Amino acid sequence: MIYTRPANTLYPGNREAIKRYMPEKHELVYNEHERKILVTAGDKSVELYSDVDLKEFRLIDEVDAFVSETAGLFDELIQATIGQNQLIRQGSYFDKLGGLQQKAARQYKRCIEYQNDLSEVDSEAVAAQLEQLYKANKFLKHYFRALTIAQSLAFSQRLAIHYTETEDYLYLYSFVRNVCSTLEYLGNLMESRMGEGKIDLDDKSVNAFDVYEELKVQELDEVFNPEQEMVIPPTNQKMKQGNIGISTRSMKYLWDKRCDIVHDCPLVIPEADVDHLPEEIVSTNVITTSDAKKVAHLSFRIHFQCVSMFLNFALSYLKNQITAMVKAWYLEQES
Repeated sequence: MIYTRPANTLYPGNREAIKRYMPEKHELVYNEHERKILVTAGDKSVELYSDVDLKEFRLIDEVDAFVSETAGLFDELIQATIGQNQLIRQGSYFDKLGGLQQKAARQYKRCIEYQNDLSEVDSEAVAAQLEQLYKANKFLKHYFRALTIAQSLAFSQRLAIHYTETEDYLYLYSFVRNVCSTLEYLGNLMESRMGEGKIDLDDKSVNAFDVYEELKVQELDEVFNPEQEMVIPPTNQKMKQGNIGISTRSMKYLWDKRCDIVHDCPLVIPEADVDHLPEEIVSTNVITTSDAKKVAHLSFRIHFQCVSMFLNFALSYLKNQITAMVKAWYLEQES
């Protein structure tokens, strides 16, 4: 008897992103008479294992389905991030993010359970699935970090919405702080996974300015869609996504103002009134209204760039993780 797992269940939901990563549909096939497991793709067939009984096949098939389901998690996060602004305005984004966190937690628990169960099975074919589960475990750890970044980006976006709607400096100050913190964490993660590893994740002296400059040096600051036109508040300047990055001088200015905000919580005062204040007050406890607008503008550019870099990171480095996790299982059998 031939047991076949249909191709459309191998990659749950037939998601467009997963189809891009794995352009060919695969079927996992068990020939009970010959006691063999094969993978077929189109007119090509590859033998994975021989001398396997039906019980072993069903366990291998179950693990393969679990790994494929795990791979599909990241596409949901990508789609949520792309629609972040609308979902936040609808008040549903953080519920969506919470749901993804719960799914990831369940998958991680299942992964540990599978690893424990398979390690006790006396079968070479079944034991070989531990490598797939190791990759799934590693992917889920990356996914949890990505969820953290997505949450921080959403905090910034919600603060940005409140600031543009109210022009309340409470929201501006919180926005600036969170944008710089998100840049620091995202940049550290990107540089450690895709770059030269020059930034020490445990070095507390490394700040957002240092991280941003290192991203530029290593050309890791590429955005998701360079030609897409964006509108940058508060001046509503139109700019292509590929041009939203800022200069070293501007980043230094933004970082200095961020430090002023964190340490001094300065007053925002119109330029006309600054001349009447003592210099020691102006230099440490005041931001002019024009400075505030400049800080807001630069922060919006960095925020949008972070969202775009995050998506680009997701569709490059983490796409490679998905490909390795789902596809290597088959390729390793051919090599």
